Amino acid sequence: MAANTFNIGRDGLQLTTFDATLGQVQFNGLTGFTAKPRYKKLESEGADGVTRFRNVPNGHEGTFEIDRVDSSAEAYFAQKESNFFAQYPPSQSTITQTVTELDGTVTQWQYTNVEMALENAGDWKALDKVPLQVSWSASKKIQVA
Repeated sequence: MAANTFNIGRDGLQLTTFDATLGQVQFNGLTGFTAKPRYKKLESEGADGVTRFRNVPNGHEGTFEIDRVDSSAEAYFAQKESNFFAQYPPSQSTITQTVTELDGTVTQWQYTNVEMALENAGDWKALDKVPLQVSWSASKKIQVA
C-alpha cells in the first residue's frame, strides 16, 4: 500500500438511517457526516496522594451535513414533531455507516438508540446553497461487518 494512501470522506458516506416508527429515513443531499465518541471522565483523588483517572464510554454523537435538494430532512422532523403533539411514544433510530476500506473490503458500524435533532433548517441567502444540519446522539457503536 502506498505511504500516502488514506480514506477520504466519500469512503464512509454510505449511510442508512432507520427510525423504529417512521421507517427508513432518507436525507438527500448529504455532504458530510461526523461521529465522535463520548466519555464520562472520572477522577479520584486518593488519600495516598495519587490522582486516578478513568474514561467511561458514554455514547456517541455527531452530525449530518446536508445541502438542501428537497424537503426530505424537514419532512422527517415535521413528522416527528407531529407525532410528539399527537402524544405518540418517542421513536429512536439506528444509523448504519458503511465504509469502503482501501483494500476494497467493507466495514459496517451501527449506532443504536439514536436520537436526532434538526439543528439548522437552512440559511436562505440570495444565490447561496441552503445548508442544513442534523445532530444525533447514540447509546452505542457496534461493528456489524
